[in-house]
Amino acid sequence: MGNHVGLFLPLPDGEAKCYPELEKDTSDPHVTVLYLGDQSSDAEDLIIAATEEALEKFKPFTVSGSGVDYFHPEDEDYDVAFTPVKSARLHKLRQALADACRKHGVKWTDSYPTYQPHVTLQYTDKGEEWDGDTPSWSFEADRICLWGFDKDHDFRLGQRESRSPKSRIQTVCERIVSSRSIHLIQ
Repeated sequence: MGNHVGLFLPLPDGEAKCYPELEKDTSDPHVTVLYLGDQSSDAEDLIIAATEEALEKFKPFTVSGSGVDYFHPEDEDYDVAFTPVKSARLHKLRQALADACRKHGVKWTDSYPTYQPHVTLQYTDKGEEWDGDTPSWSFEADRICLWGFDKDHDFRLGQRESRSPKSRIQTVCERIVSSRSIHLIQ
């Protein structure tokens, strides 16, 4: 249908070193802020506008994670070892992003209505435990990333990406042209 799209808080390099590469998820270590699921490329500009609007009101804030906990998905043959993440501002940011996306007409199904911010450590066999070091870290979150479209987008908290109406129109036209394999002569 579309692209698996979400807004994520990537861990800085120092904190990310605690996390091994995952077979089921090849993205860099991160906290999912808002998973938007399958989205067509037509939704990209709506999500960008919603993200810019929501982030304008947020200054960088502290995020911390420590320990190991587990999700036990009922319909899967694995468990998920993860580091719980603590930050009241992160919960507020998620709500602001969700509200802005709805306002801009972005549609998605929230499969996880109770937000449990975390960083995945490992997918384990049922009942198996994480046998690595126990992560403990804290950092200042100053950016959010939009992953899942052809191009990743990086947004700074407290700033609105400056894109003129002309550049927005040009971006939309370029997407239409590339999706239909039409070439314009300048």
